[in-house]
Amino acid sequence: MTKRKIIVLIACFVVLVVCLVGCNKGEKETQLKFETNKITLNLGQTVQLVPTFPKDYSDVKWTSRNEAVATVDDKGNVTAVAIGSAVIKLTVTVGEQTQSALCRVTVAEKGAEAVGQMIVSDRNVAIFAGESYTVNAYLQFGGERVTDVTWTSRDTKICTAANGVITGVAQGNATVNADCTYGGVKYTAEVAVVVSPKQQTLSFDLKNDYIVKDETTELNVYLVKDGKATMVDNSNVTYTVDSDVATVSGNMLTGVAPGKVTLTATTTTGLGQMSASVQLDVLRYCTVEYTVEGNVVATEQVLNSKCTNTDVKKPLLDGYVFKEWTLNGKAFSADSVVDDDIVVEASWYKVTTNNSGEYVTATILHKYLDNIGFVHDGSGEQVMDDGSFKVNMQKDGVYNYSVTIPLFNFACQGVTQFSLALNYSPWTVTLGDTQLVVTSTNADGHSVYDFVVYATSDGGAKLTNGNVTVQLTQAQANGTEGITFGFVRPSGSTYAQCVVSPMALRTYDYKALLSDKADLLAKMTVDSDKNEYFGYYVSYYDSLAVATPYEQRHMAVPEGVAHAKQLLSGKFTLVDFTGDKHGVTASKADGTTIYSVACKSGELEIDPSGTNGLYTVYLPKVNYLLFKSVSFTYKTSDSYSGIGFEQGKLLANDSGILQGTITITVTDGVATAVLHDNNLGAEVSIVLSQNVANGTAQMQLLYDAALYRKLTISNFTAEM
Repeated sequence: MTKRKIIVLIACFVVLVVCLVGCNKGEKETQLKFETNKITLNLGQTVQLVPTFPKDYSDVKWTSRNEAVATVDDKGNVTAVAIGSAVIKLTVTVGEQTQSALCRVTVAEKGAEAVGQMIVSDRNVAIFAGESYTVNAYLQFGGERVTDVTWTSRDTKICTAANGVITGVAQGNATVNADCTYGGVKYTAEVAVVVSPKQQTLSFDLKNDYIVKDETTELNVYLVKDGKATMVDNSNVTYTVDSDVATVSGNMLTGVAPGKVTLTATTTTGLGQMSASVQLDVLRYCTVEYTVEGNVVATEQVLNSKCTNTDVKKPLLDGYVFKEWTLNGKAFSADSVVDDDIVVEASWYKVTTNNSGEYVTATILHKYLDNIGFVHDGSGEQVMDDGSFKVNMQKDGVYNYSVTIPLFNFACQGVTQFSLALNYSPWTVTLGDTQLVVTSTNADGHSVYDFVVYATSDGGAKLTNGNVTVQLTQAQANGTEGITFGFVRPSGSTYAQCVVSPMALRTYDYKALLSDKADLLAKMTVDSDKNEYFGYYVSYYDSLAVATPYEQRHMAVPEGVAHAKQLLSGKFTLVDFTGDKHGVTASKADGTTIYSVACKSGELEIDPSGTNGLYTVYLPKVNYLLFKSVSFTYKTSDSYSGIGFEQGKLLANDSGILQGTITITVTDGVATAVLHDNNLGAEVSIVLSQNVANGTAQMQLLYDAALYRKLTISNFTAEM
């Protein structure tokens, strides 16, 4: 072979090698493939397949051969919808050829191994604009943890995200994606972000809305930022006033003269200069002198435009009962506003002697109409015709019994009487660890245990039985726990029956006490608070002296009785709605309260405004058992209203106003309220519960209020 031929052969070989290499390179560049040809997903999970595409491809098409198990969208997001398997196919066009790639998807129950899962420390983030919050995320794939995560905010106007740090930009909601690609599959977790505007305010630290002339007040301000308050260093605060009725030096504010002043504080924060202002009254102290027959008995310092405390001890004068303090002939009370130095005088009622009337009267307070509240382990029970309650204790072989009487608020009743009667003896009767004694026998010769329960000044009560005294527990005294009596039948004795009598309330005829004790009252001195005369304690309630026997000294004058003259007349104003609502409220069953309850000219006005419906009006607490009768008047402002005590039994008037009287009377310890409407000539009534009757709960009145129909209550009077 010649040299020329050898050279030609070598050149051909090189060309062939270059062509083969070029063909292989072109083949790699135009091959479509998935990095992995099989993946496992949890049910409900979504991932994105990330294929390797050839050059110059087009006509991308994703399909699932089993959409009942897994679906795929046009971006390669695969969602597992049912347990099983499916094949995801991707086809593209390269030149005149079609290439395809396959990936088998297996859907398993949650918790399956070899399933990629994004783990994120926080799925919901709330931040303020300008602040940042760090979220940690990684891909858990079987036993492997992949931390190469890409963070992207879908709305960079609301927040930004980088390396897990989310920063608020402006108020609004946005979503941040945490993406991790592993094995040709992109796993994504979403973080919901709420951005709130950054807020800060300046606030004064002031105890009152006024300062006092010639007194100095130290000033401080707080910077309230995102709900947190921080005191501002006064070296960075400037205080100013707009009037010469006060001066300011540094952070010290001094009142100069009565008037109004606007105080302003200015400081600089990270968001710039801030200021706050508040208007204050500059007040001065006025002197109030209390005089009796021209002699000053007490003085009080009161800020002008404020009300007096009127806690000055009420005076006494021989032969008189204190009426009220007066200023220029008009009543002066805790509602009186003081604007200058004043002198108030005591006014009086003269006490006259009248020997008529009983000191103490007994009223049946509670009869047992049923067995409600009784607890016993006897063999039977019976409600008696006179309102007593009988328990049979007749069980073979049983020698120990107990009877618990119904709950009763002894602490609020003053003096309460009742008894137990046993038809056979001897039995042992106990209260706690104390053995009780037989104090009398009844007409049938049965043993009677008489009890008197006295309310004590500490809010409790004690029970006396002959010469035996038992201090009741606080729960027994205030009626949240029943009193339990124990009974022991001696061996060999016969069975017995226990009869619990009705409760009786001992009340005082204050009219008789005052009139008959006129000489006693005349002996009182100004310094007296509680004095002992002739076996009586004399106590003062609202400057009204009341003489009561030793054991009954805690009985108070009925609430609302202001003067002896009213007591002596027997009829008086019980509840005065001049500036005091006395606890009256009104609300619907759903808790909606009425628009307004207000005192106007001695009347109480209940205004539903634009909210109509059935309201329950809660009236003042009154111990109706202390009086012969209590009454008050009502009136509606227009027609289409209803009033009464029970649903379905309201008196209604569609053609005119409702106007009438509600009267409460007591018979044998039972209080009955009767509502009589003068315009309709009709009435409804209800028996009050025991708690309402004795004043421990509020009486309820139903008012069916039409729009803007006001209900007025007035003339709340009582008769002894």
